[in-house]
Amino acid sequence: DKVQGLEGGGVVVHDSFPVIPGDYLLVVFIENSVGKEFSYFDHAIHVPLPGQKPYLANPILGYKQEIENSNFFHTYKFFNKVLSVDIDKTFGLSDVPHLLVGVYDLTREVWEKGEVEIELRGLNERFKFSRTVRQSLNEQPFAKDMHLILALDKKDLRSDYYELTLRLRAPGGALLDSKKTDFTISPIQKIAHPIETYKQVMVDNPYIFNYAQGQQFEGIGNLEKAELYFAKSVQDNPDFAEGYVAQFTLANRLKKYSQVLAAVENLSRFAKFAFDYHLIKGTALFGLERFEPALDELLKANKIYNSDTRVLNLIGFSFFKLNDMEEALKAFEASLALNGKQPQVDRIITEIKARTSQNKGGQKAKVK
Repeated sequence: DKVQGLEGGGVVVHDSFPVIPGDYLLVVFIENSVGKEFSYFDHAIHVPLPGQKPYLANPILGYKQEIENSNFFHTYKFFNKVLSVDIDKTFGLSDVPHLLVGVYDLTREVWEKGEVEIELRGLNERFKFSRTVRQSLNEQPFAKDMHLILALDKKDLRSDYYELTLRLRAPGGALLDSKKTDFTISPIQKIAHPIETYKQVMVDNPYIFNYAQGQQFEGIGNLEKAELYFAKSVQDNPDFAEGYVAQFTLANRLKKYSQVLAAVENLSRFAKFAFDYHLIKGTALFGLERFEPALDELLKANKIYNSDTRVLNLIGFSFFKLNDMEEALKAFEASLALNGKQPQVDRIITEIKARTSQNKGGQKAKVK
């Protein structure tokens, strides 16, 4: 049955993640793991800064609405209602098209007296069709970000191409925002729709979303905010080891070494993350100029995995600070063998060799 469903209607893969304000290009890549054929599409995304004015999300069309009482997050689930989406936006004569309306940064004033206007227009010149309906926002409890799933009235809808325009109106009727989409009603009574699949995440534990936002803030260089979101992710899920790694690594970059040492044992209980634990702890100790215990942790990390330039470089600098130039040189040369484009390592190797040469020269002079 699943194979027949895939052949008839394909598959829709849902994924959902928070995005911080900004302009982005979303690229989705898909590959046949057997034949290695691949395809991709890209889509520009603009996420406005919060609090500017109420605005509409891009309208989404689905072919049915169902009640779903599970505790799993679904991209198109709001309260206990789930919208089934067909990205082709093609409906059979027996389908009832459903429209998802999203209103974001909603104010109480607009919620109380504003409305959403839905204009539907057929493109067939022989059978002209146009309809406008208005939906009050206060029919649903107030929320800053509100979603409505509305069944479109099928009366007088025949097989045709349709344009749908959403308009968000202020209490006085002023236009706040508008969005457009289109869809097709096929002359066929019943058509196949895709099978849907999505990652199952518990609604009441948003740790993975906080982690995703932390990664985004880190990507744009806002490290303080990134650290805050990583901290939220492990508060939500104390067993989320990747969250600790991200939080402590970032805190080291921000030179919060004492803070890292006070909390890093939270990571020590995860055997899979022993390498990260020793690296993070060693980095913090090095930052506090406690070079001998730092070296001990870094050597433990290197014993687990001996091809990480971060570890090798810190081992080298630790030996350098402890005035063991021979071992420092070994560590730096091992790092350079893995990545030859490290100007800082090149400079320190040159310095070590110069010092070593001077020391040897001094010793020869004493012998004479």
